[in-house]
Amino acid sequence: MKCIFDRIHAWLKANAPEVLASLRPGATQEQIRAAERQMGVTLPDDVRAAYRIHDGQTGQDLFDGRMWLPLADVVSLWRRMKEGCDEDGPPDAVPEGAEVRTDYWRPGWIHLAAGGRGDRLFVDLDPPPAGKVGQILLWWKDLDPPASVEMDSFADYLDDLASDLQSGVWTTHPDYDGLVRVGEIDEDE
Repeated sequence: MKCIFDRIHAWLKANAPEVLASLRPGATQEQIRAAERQMGVTLPDDVRAAYRIHDGQTGQDLFDGRMWLPLADVVSLWRRMKEGCDEDGPPDAVPEGAEVRTDYWRPGWIHLAAGGRGDRLFVDLDPPPAGKVGQILLWWKDLDPPASVEMDSFADYLDDLASDLQSGVWTTHPDYDGLVRVGEIDEDE
């Protein structure tokens, strides 16, 4: 994980120092364990390792229009989602061969990042048999089903980000909070 973040840090230092400055200091092992206890989960090793390097970020978007959430926010959002889903009754059935469950949300979906467009990144700790524990889900509140598999793991997601940074996929712009894809900046900005 350190090698991946070394690549991310180097690019951010040269190209997006404000995003680099938004990365929080790492969480302690005890803070990670406390968050796991509060949610009743065990995070995958790669997620734990990433949080030991940075406990999320503040004020900028690192993940395609999404801010990486500090552990305290992860726990808070998990609690709110759990309370709402406890009121909604039993989860949906899983279609055979599905990589991700079709529910609106599940307690085994742990927030990693949130965006202003109503989208989230989750680590999936409760996949159906065709899925993979630790897979990264992209979740949109207005889609049915709301979640789809984005990557096999958080390490893969971060490695892909580092490669995209180095190959020129991302930039910054004064009208955006954080990283933006090069082709997505409006021409009149």
